[in-house]
Amino acid sequence: SYFLGVASAGIYSAAYGIGNYASFALAPVATVLYPIISKSYDEQDLPKTKDYLSYSVKYLMMVAIPAAFGLSVLAVPLLRVLTTAEFVAGSGVVPWVAAGAVLFCVYRIGLYIIHLVGKTHITVRLLSTAAVLNIGLNLLLIPRIGILGAAVATLVAYGVLGMLTLVVTRRYLKFDLNLPFVAKSLVSAAVMALCIRLIGPEGLWPVLLSIVLGAVIYFAVLLALRGLRRGELAFFAGFVKDNLRKTGLFR
Repeated sequence: SYFLGVASAGIYSAAYGIGNYASFALAPVATVLYPIISKSYDEQDLPKTKDYLSYSVKYLMMVAIPAAFGLSVLAVPLLRVLTTAEFVAGSGVVPWVAAGAVLFCVYRIGLYIIHLVGKTHITVRLLSTAAVLNIGLNLLLIPRIGILGAAVATLVAYGVLGMLTLVVTRRYLKFDLNLPFVAKSLVSAAVMALCIRLIGPEGLWPVLLSIVLGAVIYFAVLLALRGLRRGELAFFAGFVKDNLRKTGLFR
């Protein structure tokens, strides 16, 4: 608002809201994950704790990565459907924020490890570093490239936060990050995004149908690349259902 005015801030806010939705899968995973790993860690069952963390990261990335690609390619039609024509100017913000939201998920998973090992003071240092970096980049970039500068600052700050958290937490508890799967997910999401772009949906129903079609394409390519083993999805669905039932959130 200071540099560009309230109108630009409003456009950025709308685009940021759409891009940040790439991390929507974080909430249900977090609801289940932390109580479970707390129990296994207290029981000194480190292999089980590592397995829970590994599977959580894998399935979180399985959803967050295609969500980021999908939101990015659908930024213009989504802004047209959800807002007015003036807000479409913020579509370029969405890919940067969406990518930042995916990296923020890495921080949130790492945060649970910090809590497990009783090193919560590290959180203050991590967040302070990211906050100072974000503010500095905003001051540097917004006057030069407008609201896109704020989006770039968000991505860099979340990226640094996620990577620093990963480096710090692996001193205390290492688990499989499933990097080959992440690579396959990126390829699958890119194919999905290309198909959606070729379709070029406009309007509410075409956008909704393209989301469904995109999900089908993504999982088809992911399965073709052998990113998922047979029975993994059923295992994950059963795991989430059983533990939500225990928390009383699902009956």
